[in-house]
Amino acid sequence: MQIGEYKGVCVLQPRMGLVDASIISAQALTAFRPNVICMAGICAGKEGEVEIGSVLVSEPCWEHQAGKWAGDEFKLSHFHENLEQATRITISQVIQEDPLLTELSADLRGIPKFQNRGASLSPTATGSAVIASDIRLEEIQRQHRKLGGLDMEVYGLYRAASLYQGEVAYFAAKSVVDFANEKKGDAHHADGATLSARFTCKILKALLDVRQ
Repeated sequence: MQIGEYKGVCVLQPRMGLVDASIISAQALTAFRPNVICMAGICAGKEGEVEIGSVLVSEPCWEHQAGKWAGDEFKLSHFHENLEQATRITISQVIQEDPLLTELSADLRGIPKFQNRGASLSPTATGSAVIASDIRLEEIQRQHRKLGGLDMEVYGLYRAASLYQGEVAYFAAKSVVDFANEKKGDAHHADGATLSARFTCKILKALLDVRQ
């Protein structure tokens, strides 16, 4: 596959879930030895912290299920994965070029116009279960006061990349399509996925320019 002027771009579509994302990411790193590995897609967001359609670049990311239950209390094991500094700087520069994603979202009628921010570096948590509960979301938010989003795959990619023996840049950029509550639906899925893919390609080109 080719993206713009860049050849040798491989696109994989794993099944949904943390385990599959971890295994396939590790296999892709070993088989292709890429300069960059990344993920696009959709996620849930924390209402009041992000907007519907916002693209969240996970920074940091962790598994919200990792820890210990002691009676009714859950104690999180703090295994966070962060972006590499050079990758973070490049992505921050891309966001600053069009923070409201005006150009990328202009033709997407299912995405509301952004009032505060269209794209951001944001703390996100990964888990194996779909969250559609205000109560459960509140429990996860206690793990990080600035929690922006929830998904089911990103930590798997970040962890695989961090354990990889070679040099590789990695990131994930996912669009918020619901607020992980009882009103969860799929009305924004198609446009959210499109916007995420466009933004991911924009970051990917910027990272490849730096590494060429």
